[in-house]
Amino acid sequence: MEVFYESCKNGDLQTVKIEYEQNGEVIKKYLHSKYDPIKEAKQWASSVYDEEDKVYIVYGGGLLYHIMALHDIIDNEEDKIIVFEPVQELYEKNKDTDFFKENTNVVYTDEFNENLVAALFLEQINSMYYNKTSIHIFTSYGNFESSKQFTVYNAFKMFKSDVYLSYNTTHSRKEWVIENFIKNYRFIKSNSIINDFKNVFEGMTAVIVSAGPSLDKNINDLMGHENDVVIFTGGRPLRAILNAGIKPHFNLSIDMMPENYDLYKRYDILDTDVPLISSVENQYLITQNYKGEKIFADLSGLERDLSKEWYEEDIDSLFTKGSVATLQLSAAIYMGCKKIIFIGQDLAYSDDKKHSSLASDVDNTVEDSEHNLYVKGNYQDKILSRADLNYFRMAIQDYIREYSHEDCEFINATEGGAFIEGTKICTLKEALKDIDTKGIDIRKKINDILLKEKNISDYEKIDKKFSSLLQDMEAILKLSKKGLNISNKLRAIEEYYGNNKYLEQLDKIDEKLKKYKIAYNFVVRYTVSLSISVQGKKSKTIKDILDNTKKMYKDINNITQMYIKYLKEELEILKKLKLNH
Repeated sequence: MEVFYESCKNGDLQTVKIEYEQNGEVIKKYLHSKYDPIKEAKQWASSVYDEEDKVYIVYGGGLLYHIMALHDIIDNEEDKIIVFEPVQELYEKNKDTDFFKENTNVVYTDEFNENLVAALFLEQINSMYYNKTSIHIFTSYGNFESSKQFTVYNAFKMFKSDVYLSYNTTHSRKEWVIENFIKNYRFIKSNSIINDFKNVFEGMTAVIVSAGPSLDKNINDLMGHENDVVIFTGGRPLRAILNAGIKPHFNLSIDMMPENYDLYKRYDILDTDVPLISSVENQYLITQNYKGEKIFADLSGLERDLSKEWYEEDIDSLFTKGSVATLQLSAAIYMGCKKIIFIGQDLAYSDDKKHSSLASDVDNTVEDSEHNLYVKGNYQDKILSRADLNYFRMAIQDYIREYSHEDCEFINATEGGAFIEGTKICTLKEALKDIDTKGIDIRKKINDILLKEKNISDYEKIDKKFSSLLQDMEAILKLSKKGLNISNKLRAIEEYYGNNKYLEQLDKIDEKLKKYKIAYNFVVRYTVSLSISVQGKKSKTIKDILDNTKKMYKDINNITQMYIKYLKEELEILKKLKLNH
């Protein structure tokens, strides 16, 4: 491809022409008007602008005339523009311009790896704006590098699916999430955070232990290697590993449900002194009663600045897609491990079992289900699996694709189970040959970090913080009740919508709600109305707008009451702790 810069016909501005070969034919194309690129840019920006949109994804930046024009229209630092440039020379020419330095809400990239683009969307797009994001192709880029256009579209679909799944999980379990979020806080303030472990095992080998049926076959092969590899496990296989005489280095837990605490009690692992890596929203009874040291990662989905303000420190997040195994994998790579070995990661019903017999104390037989399906096996042409297990398999594959270019090696030593693309298949004995320990004493390294001086929970300070949040939540509750009352009146006179005093009253309520920055953000993360449609626009009919408004205030009302309930419970506990401290 060749790139030529030319002066425009009626001014001092430049346009750009590209020449490239396509299907044996030389294509010549101007990316901007030869006459007036500013006029063209303004017309295009006006055509794509929508007052409801908060994020604009643009394929094709050229010389940025249209990007600047769109930026002038949105004129809001909260709104974002994400620009994908497929012409490498133009990307190199533009990437260091003052425009990007001065406008941090404009993201400029030449990335077209589907998984990395999806990760970029997760990082840059607030999930609240899930259905307020639009994709646009700049006019002259319409038929140019169509495969890259598809990459952006597909990555956006992946992003939407991730947000949708995360939202449904969080929304359906929101009361447990809120309770855990509140009741874990004082423990987070007096324990370690995942940041303390960043790259501490650079270049080492990690073993990810899961409770799949095949774990029974090779768990004993791990014995004697505790000083060679960093061992990550979850709650279910932890007892089986300990019974085999192996002490793992980390236990991980992310499940916010009370059933997870029941599992820990049933398997008698609460008294274990293996360090626990936990989400800030993990089941709070585990946090309170687990004997081992705790290490917290922020998987809450809060915007980073908001999370930093709430916790008064910048707690790093880890990748997870609903399974402990994805969190184990993320933690291993975060700590710098370059060789990752999976065992017990069947993701299928090996030997017609759900779990390892050593790690299960419940009925282990496989039931018929419409969600069952067959997938490619490690040692079989096909093996029976289940829809959710297959989702976790694909999530692990996505993560492997993202990190395989960073000299990470992934080995599946699961003796059975589903095939995970991107992994080398071998036995655990073979995988553990010639391990480079980097001269690190793993247990000592962990203990040195955990035993460093920690903060002591300042119960007085936490009490003030929670009392302030409670006060804000009560104010939001009062406003939401008022908003709901006005919405009902407005619904009754629908034919007069757009021309009455009630709309002004609702606008004032919305302005007041947003003044309670932290509390309001805590609430609205559970009220976002999501649509899986790629277009994702809400209906603009009067009836739908009124119904959505009423639903929003109902949701705010219900969710705020949950926060108030658990804040009051925790404040009572803090009162006793202050007396005894």
